[in-house]
Order: sequence, then structure tokens, then C-alpha cells
Amino acid sequence: MALCISVRSSFSLAPVISCIPDIIISDADDNTATDDKNFFVFSQALNLDELVRDDDTASNTLRWSFVDSTGDDIQINGKDELADPTPDNIKDPSGSNIRSVSKYATFRNKTWSPASGSTPYANPPASSMTSTLELYVSDGTGISSQPIIVKTVNTSGDPTGKQHDQKIPQSTRSYTFNSTAEGWRWFDMSPGFPGPAGPNIQSGGRLRMVELVTQTQPIVYGRWESSYDPATALRAKWGCIMRARYKMYSTVDGMNCPGMRFLAWWTHVMNAGGTAGWIQDWVNQDFADEYEMDYHTTNISGIFVPGREPGTAGQTYTFLYYPQQIDTLTTGIVWISADLLDMDTFNNDAGEISIDQVDVDGIPCPEVGTGTRVNQFSSSSFSTWRRNSGVVDASLATTAGITLTLGAQIVINVP
Repeated sequence: MALCISVRSSFSLAPVISCIPDIIISDADDNTATDDKNFFVFSQALNLDELVRDDDTASNTLRWSFVDSTGDDIQINGKDELADPTPDNIKDPSGSNIRSVSKYATFRNKTWSPASGSTPYANPPASSMTSTLELYVSDGTGISSQPIIVKTVNTSGDPTGKQHDQKIPQSTRSYTFNSTAEGWRWFDMSPGFPGPAGPNIQSGGRLRMVELVTQTQPIVYGRWESSYDPATALRAKWGCIMRARYKMYSTVDGMNCPGMRFLAWWTHVMNAGGTAGWIQDWVNQDFADEYEMDYHTTNISGIFVPGREPGTAGQTYTFLYYPQQIDTLTTGIVWISADLLDMDTFNNDAGEISIDQVDVDGIPCPEVGTGTRVNQFSSSSFSTWRRNSGVVDASLATTAGITLTLGAQIVINVP
């Protein structure tokens, strides 16, 4: 007889912090044209429970504290910094636990607006103050932390046109391509689709891709994509919307500019060795589905954005991507791309599209139910949506919404 004993480990994973933004504390929200109150408090700036994930511990029982490495000027929820940030004190910050007061974090510059005083406070000796804080969170066993910048801004009276309380997304990565491709690589190996004739290279502070007028095939496709190497690749965070801002140029204005597309993928990777290097791990079990978001200016049916973009003056595109929040989210990487994708029947569109700069940061995903609804779709609303054939098809509308077959595409017309 065999006796099998199943034992569950008591090991607890540390809380995982999402993308906590930097903070600007301003007195503009309380000032008037005739009354400079010098009140430097940003009330309920952050919802702490939304900024952390812990599968073993309820968010409202996690312990938050902070250390101000540039001085002792900031309070959060009326709590001072942790005086002795040893691991044991971070795990049990006791009187310094800012979450014990509220799930919302209120920031105060106690030097310029001490809690013991009242408005109007004395005029500060400087126009601004910058503090570097390390925010800690613990479930009593594990510890996670993230640095943030807290900048206090003195607007000196009339608040019109002045800087108000703000949350500033922290930069994840800024690619300028001034001297190298910065880990981005060229890809044009789609079977049956010729790549842009080029030269598709990094030069002059840009990543370039060129379609020649002699390339008359229905589809011409190539792209620049960010690094797959886990050491340098972009990473997803829990509850964090990834925002990429592309500065794009082309040598051709108007309708003859080649088509363009942006992509974002969350993926696992594997090192294939040799010149192939890091590649997508297509056999990983998480690839039962693709987690993809794309934007493009043209499709095979000849539907395109008027003006064809981007133009010799350049344009900035903001691209948001929220990867599916699965258990293995933090073990994969995210790659983003800018593509030359010419998929129409016009043969006189040609020229160079170039990527001048890409700035990537993260925005905390807002709590469900907050904010003001801009629009809402009902089953009847879908009757004006259309397939990629360009024909409005009322049969798409059902009481349950939209029914799609494999490979179908829906185009939303936004006035």
C-alpha cells in the first residue's frame, strides 16, 4: 500500500505593485485671484487598493508606508515617513501604516502647509519643491516597493492658467533612435507579402522603412518592432494600461503615403540561438489566443483614413494597450511595432515612413464605475456597424450584441 500526502506550501508571494504615477501638489485648487492660501494638499490622489495585487491577502489589510529620501517634507494620510525602514518595520509599519487611515492616499507638504496651522499659510521660500519617495507595501511577509516623485508647486495667487494637482504617468521607456535602433529590429518575412524595398535602416535619428513606386503588389509589408530580449523588453504590470506615443514622419503628404499600422503584443519568448535570437514561444500554453491590439490606416478592401497620414510635418499617435490580466502576465514581455502596411489597390503610393521617437509609460486602469460614461452601446446600436466589406449589415445586430465568425472584422465609424 502506498500513502500519498499532499502538502500545500505556506510560502506567500509578495504583493505586486502596478504603475503608481508621480504626484504634483499645487495650491492652485484653493487659491483665488485675491486670496493666496498656500495650501499644499492633494486629497485622495491615489486609490492604494487599485495599485497592488496580492492573491493571498485582501487589499484592505495590506500595509503601506513610505520613506522620503530627500528630506522629511511629505505626509500621506497624515502619516510621516517610516523613521527606520528595516524589513521588519516595513512588514509591520504600525503607526506609519497609511492604509490604516483610508484606501485613498492624500499627500500633504507638511513643511509648507503644516497640519497644525491654518490658511493662509506663509508664502513658501521657493516656487517648487521636489521630493523622492519610496512607497512600500507588505502583506506581513513579502515586501514590494516603487519610487515616485512628489513635486510641490507654488502658483502664487491667481490660479488661472496655473498648474493644478496632477498625477503624472511614470516613463517606462523613451526611444529616440539617435545613434542606434535601441533594441528594435526589422521584420519583413511574412510569406507571400513582399517587404518594403528599403533601405529599411536606422539613420539620422529615425527608424526608416521605404516602399518604392515600382512595388505594385497588392500587399507590401514590413515593420520595426521593439526588443524581445527579456533583459531589455517592455514588461506588463498588473492593472496598468501601457501607453505608447509615436512621433511619425513620411516623405510624402496626402493620399500617396504608404499605409501604416501599430501593433502591441503580450507574449512569452524563447531564445532560439544564433542569428534568430529571442523569438515568440508559440507552443506556450498561453497562446491559445492572441492578445493583440492594432491600428492601421488601410485594409485590403480599400477602406482607409482620409489623408492617409502621417505627412512631412509629422504626427504623434497615442496607442493604448491593456494586456489580458492572466496569472502569467508578469512572466511574459510586451513588444510594440510600427509597420509599413500597404494593403490597397493603388499603385502610385510610395515613399518613406519613419519613426522619430517612441515614449512609453503606464496608466493605472481606472476603477470600474468611476468617471463619466461617454457612450454606451446597446443591441440596436450595432445595426450601424459594418463588416470589413464596408457594407452596413443590420443582421450583425442581435439581442446579445454582435456575432462574429472566425476572421471577421468590425469597423467603427467615429464622427
